[in-house]
Amino acid sequence: MPYPSLLDLFHALPKVKKNRTVMQVSGYPHYENVCSNILAFYLDPEEEHGLSDLLLQSLFKVTHKSCSASSALESLSFETINVEREYTTDGNKRIDLVITGENFVFGIENKIYHWLANDLNHYAKALRQCAIKEQRKNEAEQTPTIIKTVLGLHPVSPEKLQGGFTSITYTDLWQVVQQQLGHYLPNASQKWVIYLLDFIETTKQLTGQNMELKENDQFFIENDDQINQMIHARNDFLKRLSNQVSQLHSMISDEWDTIEPLSRAPWIAYKRCLVLDFTFQGNLKIAFDLWLNPRGWELQLWCRQSAKHNFVIRLLDTPQVKSKAPDPKPHNNRFITQTWDVGTPLEDILPHLLEWIKILPEAASHLEQT
Repeated sequence: MPYPSLLDLFHALPKVKKNRTVMQVSGYPHYENVCSNILAFYLDPEEEHGLSDLLLQSLFKVTHKSCSASSALESLSFETINVEREYTTDGNKRIDLVITGENFVFGIENKIYHWLANDLNHYAKALRQCAIKEQRKNEAEQTPTIIKTVLGLHPVSPEKLQGGFTSITYTDLWQVVQQQLGHYLPNASQKWVIYLLDFIETTKQLTGQNMELKENDQFFIENDDQINQMIHARNDFLKRLSNQVSQLHSMISDEWDTIEPLSRAPWIAYKRCLVLDFTFQGNLKIAFDLWLNPRGWELQLWCRQSAKHNFVIRLLDTPQVKSKAPDPKPHNNRFITQTWDVGTPLEDILPHLLEWIKILPEAASHLEQT
């Protein structure tokens, strides 16, 4: 397929904008501690989110399907709940989340990308000890039911699960949460509902759940070979542009007498930018950057000291510069004084650069005299 036809197909695709979540903007989407802190907040029915036991009930419903003690889960009491982060074991290890109620102990190991390298047998023993302590504290006849699970972006294979731990995923949990959310909304805090939905979206994106193939994805799949050919051809083109800059650098470097006003020898930045440096009035550092991109050449005048930017404006207003660049175009903190088409012969560009090297010191001298 010819490149123009390929580009026409690409431009015809719908523009897809992927919205970032608050967690992604904050820079902490992958941290297990952050996710565990958020979970602890929403799992506590008494917290200010106003969602009561939505997450807790949802978590138990998901666990109910995979837990061997599922019959015992139906009789659990959510009257008095305590959610503890980083529960410390006798071996000085930490379980991400431990939730205790009147007749249950729920241990959760949270996994965001990290592989499962935890000693689950040790955790199981610690949760058993925790259950015994709760039984004594509550003076209960029976030991609380112990639930142990690994919550992660992806299921954990059975051979990696030890100590009676089960595996559930965020996808499983959010499916139940979203099914039940409507019943809790009347009493919920709108702010904390928004944050919960943002957290759900963050984990979905981390999981890759939103990777269902869209029309844009299908385009790249079907045209992979042609796109790679186009990228290769473009890289060759950019390399030729870099070679043009290198040739021009060699040509201007040979003009020893004319480039004497420069404060240092011409040099190349970022492969496709020829730099001409000047120093005026002792310490004013002014530069011409000649950029070559696929759209052509751009000669940009700027001051390396942002506080002295006004000096460039004054230079542009001198008769010497105005005669050659009557209408410079602002570009961020720079001014484009001259442009050439990408195919302009280097022999035609060089005289203009040499003229600028002569004009700019004259303009600076003019400013000193006025």
